[in-house]
Amino acid sequence: MEDVQLDIAELEVTMPVLRDQKIIKNGKCEYALGYSHINELIRFNRSMKPGIIHEPAQCSFFKKDRDLIIFGIKSMPSSSDFRDAIRESSLSEPIWDWLGYEVKIVFLIGRPGKIDLTREIQLHDDLLVLDFDESQYYLGYKDIAFFKYVKRACFSADFVFIGDDDILIVPQNLAREIQRIKSEPQTQAVGCLKPEEYVTRTPKNKYFVPRQLYFPETYPQYFSGGGYVTSLHFALKMEEQINRNFVLPMEDTFVGTLINAAKMSKYMGNSVSICMGLRNWFKTEIEINKDVCIMRGLTLSHKFYDPEEMRRSFQSVVSGNFVCGERSFKQEDYLSAWKRNNDNFELFNFEPFIQKHNL
Repeated sequence: MEDVQLDIAELEVTMPVLRDQKIIKNGKCEYALGYSHINELIRFNRSMKPGIIHEPAQCSFFKKDRDLIIFGIKSMPSSSDFRDAIRESSLSEPIWDWLGYEVKIVFLIGRPGKIDLTREIQLHDDLLVLDFDESQYYLGYKDIAFFKYVKRACFSADFVFIGDDDILIVPQNLAREIQRIKSEPQTQAVGCLKPEEYVTRTPKNKYFVPRQLYFPETYPQYFSGGGYVTSLHFALKMEEQINRNFVLPMEDTFVGTLINAAKMSKYMGNSVSICMGLRNWFKTEIEINKDVCIMRGLTLSHKFYDPEEMRRSFQSVVSGNFVCGERSFKQEDYLSAWKRNNDNFELFNFEPFIQKHNL
């Protein structure tokens, strides 16, 4: 598979507007503010083979009477506070144990630079550290490393989740999505399903991808990258395609090309409760991170900017101490509420909002 690096001269021929956007910065010729993302894009290597600085031990699952889930969470070296918040809330082992699952967490991060991760690795042994600098365009390499790790070190898992470190997962609702995969033969993966979309060819847009990097005018359908869950079989079928496809600078669409190449698109299922948690307009309008009655119906909620807010929101969701409409719920131990499948965790009815906004 022969690679083709981005040719700047050809890019400026096809996108003449770029010629007027050049400036001299620190003695180097770069594109000006508004187009500065292209400075990073032209350095993008779509056939990189990054090494591994550190990886966690192999999965060691013991309770063979329950389903096994591996979580791949994309993070950054400096985001240890978010990783701690996730370990103590959404992915707390006791919570998943009460729900009848055994879990393993793997945080996917790039080169740590001056950040010392030694103590975190010693305490948790859940960091997969990759030998490349963090970049929005290299997120696809985190997916690649995770799928390869699953195949190499966690082949006994039943389900695979991949998402960002700024999401709050409601475990009860994710467990329901997993049950859907188990019960529906035509569904092997669940997320916020995006239909075929046109490739962004406008250079000022941060999602700009020139034809040199991806020639087709549309992407195959894909999952929004905030979070989705698949069967082990589905994940391994994607892994088989890694060496046959170039990485794209847009991670979620790249994963879509792997799914399409594996001929697994027909097994993708849409989740309203995941989609609604990923919609920025929804959070803005309803302040979703503060509205427990809505958040309790989401499989995940995206874009937390404060790990303490993530912890507080999670405790609010699982506490059972809130009023929704005409129903009120008594304070009780959240683990007991989950085990009894308490009404607190019924999925929220989003149909009125979908109709209101013509979605």
